[in-house]
Amino acid sequence: KLGDLRMAEEAFAQATHDDPRLAEAYNGLGKVYAQTPYRKVDAIRCFQKAMSLNRAYVEAQYNLAMTHLSLGDLDAKKAFKEVIRLDPKHPDAYFRAGTIYERHDKDFKAAASYYEQQIAVNPAHVEAKRRLVEAYRKVGRYHDALRIADELRAQDRQSESKRLLSQALVYLDQRDYEKAQRAFEDYISKLDAREQAVYRDLKWVVAKDEAVRTATTSESAI
Repeated sequence: KLGDLRMAEEAFAQATHDDPRLAEAYNGLGKVYAQTPYRKVDAIRCFQKAMSLNRAYVEAQYNLAMTHLSLGDLDAKKAFKEVIRLDPKHPDAYFRAGTIYERHDKDFKAAASYYEQQIAVNPAHVEAKRRLVEAYRKVGRYHDALRIADELRAQDRQSESKRLLSQALVYLDQRDYEKAQRAFEDYISKLDAREQAVYRDLKWVVAKDEAVRTATTSESAI
């Protein structure tokens, strides 16, 4: 916890030497390796050892799944499903599985299902709701996307700007351009002044010669 990985590694290694059947020691050693450059494969071996000693060790299985995820390998999906099997009320595993279906498989329907299950067991999982809004958009469930976006607004004020952007994109998908414009304008109004200036600058959306002519006209007026 103090971030002293060298001392932590020595202590966990000593624990595995003193008690080769201590699953917690292998899990701890795996956590050290997972944070050490070029040691993630060693971390996986330690988590697997911990699981071989205690098949119901949810934390070790979750750490194993997260390490696979950080490596971007296909074993991550299977590993998270095993976490869910061990703990059907896990506060994060459904979300992680959903991100794999969304980002790797582009299976937004399956991703939405996992995000829904995550929210059912952990209603405070804000990021799961954010990803669910996007998944609903991808599969055309616009009404549900707006419903979850409204829930986000009530749950997390910091997500207000992201909610407005998601809402605007849903209206755009529905070709409701009037509501989309209002939502986009509300989104921009929540940004800081410097970022708002980028959206207000017409040079990004007009032809180059038109931008030069507009700038020249402005200078003449001044």
